[in-house]
Amino acid sequence: AQSSVGANIVVSASLQLAGASAGNYRLIAPTGLRADIVPAPVLIQLAGTLQTYTGSGLPVYAVTVPEGVPVSLTYDGRTDLPVAAGTYAIAARASSANYLGVLSGAMQIQPKTLRGTVTVQDKPFDGSTLATVLSRGLDGVVAGDSVALQLTEARFNDPLMGVSKTVIPIGSNLTGASSANYRLGSVSVIPAAILNNPPV
Repeated sequence: AQSSVGANIVVSASLQLAGASAGNYRLIAPTGLRADIVPAPVLIQLAGTLQTYTGSGLPVYAVTVPEGVPVSLTYDGRTDLPVAAGTYAIAARASSANYLGVLSGAMQIQPKTLRGTVTVQDKPFDGSTLATVLSRGLDGVVAGDSVALQLTEARFNDPLMGVSKTVIPIGSNLTGASSANYRLGSVSVIPAAILNNPPV
């Protein structure tokens, strides 16, 4: 017997009479029975619609009621998994001919947060708070991505002499071809010194 969707399907019936008076009757079985099997409705829900950039393709997941119904997914009309940070239109459709269900939604890939670290040069006392940046680094960049930490400048918190002095980064931002996939979190500057004499 056919169990999948179709039209004008031959139907067979196994019938018998029952009851106290059944022996007084003769059953003539019907012939030429036909019927359609139409798709069953399926409820589709999406999971994983909010994710964070990893440098790899990120899928959403379809959950169905009833369970286990196969679903096809597209991201902005494409089947390729999205990689870059941004918002993507999701179209979900039951891919089995035995079920009928569609859903539209959205997926957001958030930029990954990076932590910056800066080192500055010890300097002789000159009455200024301006510090000379030696290095800038970022923690958490995906291998192969091009992104760098940029500073307008760095300044000591005051111009007085001292060691392990707090240095403040000014105008911190991200640059590079991959920078749109990241956001800058905290930027820490390794403490430095303002000395009485030029540093050795």
